[in-house]
Amino acid sequence: MQEDVISYINLLNDQLDITKKYSNTSSEFTKRWTETYDKRSALLKTFVDWNEGRR
Repeated sequence: MQEDVISYINLLNDQLDITKKYSNTSSEFTKRWTETYDKRSALLKTFVDWNEGRR
């Protein structure tokens, strides 16, 4: 779980970097934002599943 939390934080930082590096109207912004968003979303599911297993 700790690795997943660290990965999630790193992905948040990656998205922050994307907002600083690319114009939000560029295709590269959209591509990179979507990639990191998808990875974060998958990790959120991991957190929910882990929490459900603890009940």
